[in-house]
Amino acid sequence: MNAPPRRSRVRRLHLAAGVERVDHAQAWQEWMPHWHDEWSFGAVIDGECRCVVGGQPLTVRAGDVVAIRPGEVHTGALLPAGPTASVAVVMLYAPEAWLAAEGLSPPPRSGR
Repeated sequence: MNAPPRRSRVRRLHLAAGVERVDHAQAWQEWMPHWHDEWSFGAVIDGECRCVVGGQPLTVRAGDVVAIRPGEVHTGALLPAGPTASVAVVMLYAPEAWLAAEGLSPPPRSGR
């Protein structure tokens, strides 16, 4: 018997400043143009994400990390690496104030 398809789930991390983590595992999942008020950091574990960030196409593959600055309009589509492969992407949404309080500097722009 085949296992049920993996689905995305949202899990809020218990950090004081409201950092959120989202695990994506649903192949062929797509997002319409949208943005977030905080920095978005995504690590592709398996498969790939084809996205458009700030009007520029970008393919993020297993082993890559992408950073998207606050307010940057972006889309995304999760694709398996092969016909039977899975998809796994972990996103972390971090407010700028939290990054600053932790002494972390975000990248100068969005990208891989």
